[in-house]
Formats: sequence, structure tokens, C-alpha cells
Amino acid sequence: MAENVHDIAEAHVQGIDLDYRAPSIPEKVKARLPSPVLNEDKGWLDLYWRTWSIAHDKLRTPDPSTELVGYCDAAFSHNIFQWDTCFMLRFLRYAPGRFRAYGSLDNFYIKQHDDGFICREINSVTGTDFWPKDHKSSVNPPLFADAEWSLYCLTGDTGRIGAVLPPLLRYHEWLCEHRRSADGIGFWTNALGSGMDNSPRAHAAGGIDVHEDFGYTWVCMTAQMALSALRISQLAGVIGDTEIATRFAQDYEQLRTYLHDSFWNEELGFYADRLPNGTVSDVLTPATLWPMLLPDEPVERVESVEAALLDPDRLGRRHLVSSLSADHELFDPKGNYWRGSVWPPMVYLAALAMRVNGRFETARTITRNHLDIVLEVFRDTGTFWENYAPDSVAPGQIARPEFVGWTGCGPIALLIESEIGLDLDAPAGEIRWQLSRRDRHGIENLSFDGGTVSLVFEPQAFEIQVTCDKGFSLLVSMGERCFNFDVSPGSHKLSLA
Repeated sequence: MAENVHDIAEAHVQGIDLDYRAPSIPEKVKARLPSPVLNEDKGWLDLYWRTWSIAHDKLRTPDPSTELVGYCDAAFSHNIFQWDTCFMLRFLRYAPGRFRAYGSLDNFYIKQHDDGFICREINSVTGTDFWPKDHKSSVNPPLFADAEWSLYCLTGDTGRIGAVLPPLLRYHEWLCEHRRSADGIGFWTNALGSGMDNSPRAHAAGGIDVHEDFGYTWVCMTAQMALSALRISQLAGVIGDTEIATRFAQDYEQLRTYLHDSFWNEELGFYADRLPNGTVSDVLTPATLWPMLLPDEPVERVESVEAALLDPDRLGRRHLVSSLSADHELFDPKGNYWRGSVWPPMVYLAALAMRVNGRFETARTITRNHLDIVLEVFRDTGTFWENYAPDSVAPGQIARPEFVGWTGCGPIALLIESEIGLDLDAPAGEIRWQLSRRDRHGIENLSFDGGTVSLVFEPQAFEIQVTCDKGFSLLVSMGERCFNFDVSPGSHKLSLA
């Protein structure tokens, strides 16, 4: 093998067949998946179906001796990864039974220790933890509860909540005991544990050892624990466990207040890590986005982070949402992993944070930029990549090919949620549609709340054609105009005139 292949460091691709391409998804499987409708931007549909083809090729059935169940592989190695899996759920949830979304999460619960610990990386061949429990890098972003909530919002499956709540509780409590910062409120991690492997977030502390926390209180870990507390409270509320719901709601409120008071860099206008001396870091990365998933973010802070996402001197490079601000001395225009590369899960996080805070056009701008570049690189290389270069239309300098994996977040989840504009809320029995395109578009055969829904905007008639086998409320927003339809089972034409 040449020293560099497609500008990838050899060690990062050793043992990988760079020329392998997954077969097309079987037609019988394709027929059971949601089918987007786009009269324009046909290339994005090619990305959508190619994503499902690669994901289908990554379905794995472990040896029974491992005690693991069938799952969808993260596309990195024979290990299963917590960080990757939780982001993959954002698109796997659109076909949970067919692409082993539940099993992909269940494997981590199966391997949970009696004290609540869950290793961030588990060997799928042996079924054993990859990292010792006492290692500083043994945990990943605690996103299991958020992943379960995102599944529930699509499926409405209350039966699963009772089964997953105990492991979620025990894992959250283990992290509270073993990952609290010195102040007893916030949380620590390190570069590798945060998932942002070689990010120079602690560079100012005198080193970049990926396994050290440098005494920092990490904004991502603290916000993710707040999100975990919020989701556990919500899940417990669904099944009527008021004691757990109340306790975790109180934990959430404490962390939310702490985040807002302690991690905002007032001078530079973004969230960042807290140094041991109590000052806030000046290193801007997509970690600034995690607090913005929490409700009631101050408008002025949303606007400030929004500006940073689009500013070419910071995160708004040719490919939006670089993993390190361009004004940092270690920013690499070719990527160098988390020193500039654009990572699909961070693009998804950015668009989600914007949507949560009502910035739908910015979410769409980020989405369209990402899909266009992923499509162009796909046409050039024939595959999807682990990450992408920030300053050119190319894979990142260190990136694996045929990566679905979390790269599937763009062509599936972002296409449905940010571009088509659907927000699915099974607990409320609602589908909310931010309708901004003017071509014939929508989605057919979408599984929602135990039923199937098709929604297509017909521009000539200026109506939405709906077919469903279970009733729901459809809330449509078109600029300043809003429509609310109570949809009964059957086929309907809903006028927007």
C-alpha cells in the first residue's frame, strides 16, 4: 500500500479494502422504507438510497457466545461504539425494526456492569469491554437517553420505555459518581472520551494528551448530562413514574442553570469549556452547540452561535461546521481529523440546534451545503466518507471510506427533517411540517406512531395529499401562514389556498 491513499494516513486505513462498495439494497427491503419525494434535487435521492444500501451491508449478527444481539455496524472496526451508535439512531430510527436500531442500543445495556458502568467501546467478536472501567477514556458522550427519546418520538412505543429506563438510570448515576468535576456540579471528560479525538480544546493547558482532562469542566459532557437528565425525566413521565420524573427534572434544572451561568464566553459569544481557574476557554468547536439542544435558550446566544456557524473566519468554511474554528492556530484546511474536518454528526447537531431554536432557514442552509458537497464527493469517489475537508470539496485528510456509520445522518435524517422539514412527535400525535420548498416534495411510506403515513405537497393544486392508516394532527407552516389539520385514516387532499 502506498504511504498515503486518497490522502489518508496509512495506519488509519490499514486492513481496509478501499475499493469495496456495498451492493444495492434489495428491492424487497427498499419497498418497506420511507421514500422521499423531490421533483428537484434528484441527486439527493441517490444519496438517500445509497445510504440505506451501505447501512444494509453493515447489518451484523454476532456469535451467540458474545451475548450480543443483531446490530448495525458503525463502519469503523469490529468494535461497537457508543458515540457513533447514538448518532446513527438519528437515521436508523426511520426503519427501526429492519435496520436493528433497537439492537444497536441494546448491546450496550446487555453489557452494562452491575454498578451501572457502560464501556464506550465493546469488541463485537468477544463481547468484552475494550477499555478498562477506571481508564479516563472509558466513556463516551452519554446520549443513550436522548437516542431512546428520539426513537419514542417516531414510534410511540411506550412498551420499550419500561425496559430501558433502569439501565439509563444506572448509567446516569454511575457518571454522576465518577465523572463529576471538582465543583461537584459539572462533568469532565477528555478529547478521546468526548469523541473529538485530537481536538485541541485543552491546548492552552499545556498539552494535547487525548486521555487527560487537564482539570477542565467540559461543556459538552455537562450539557449532555443535562440532556440525559431531561430525557430520563420525560421518559419516566410517559410511564407514570413521577418520583423519577421529578427527581431528574430537578437535576436537569440545576445543570441547565449552571451551564448558562458558567460556560458562556461573553467576549467571544459562544459556549466553551471551563478552565480550572474558572475562566471560559476561547477555543471554538461544535461543542458549543450542545447547550443549545436544551429548551429556552436565550435568543441573543442563539444568534451569536448562529453567526459563528456561518462566519468563514470561524466555523463557516466552504463546507460548513468545521470541527475547529479557522482562527485557531492548529486549524488544518485539509482536516486533520478534529482539527478542522467537517464531521457529519456535528453537521447534524448544528442543524438540529438551529431547528430547536426556530432557526429553520439556517438549518436548511447547513443541510443543503452538506448534501451538495457529500453528493459531489460521492460522484467523484463513489463512496461516503467518515469526515470531509473544511476548505475544499473532498474527503478529510484522515477519513475512512464507505462510511455509514454516522455519515448516514445527512442523506437520510437531515433530508427528512431539515430539507423536507418534518418534525415527528408521536407522544403528541402530531407531525409538524415546515414547508419551504415549492416543487412537488414530501415523503411516502413513513412509519409513524404505529402506523404508516404518506405526505406530498402538490404545487399545482397547492395542496397536500395525505394517505394514512392512523389518525394524527398535521401542523403546516409556510412562512407566516399556519394550518392545522385533524387527519383521519384514509386518503385526503388538504388545501393550502
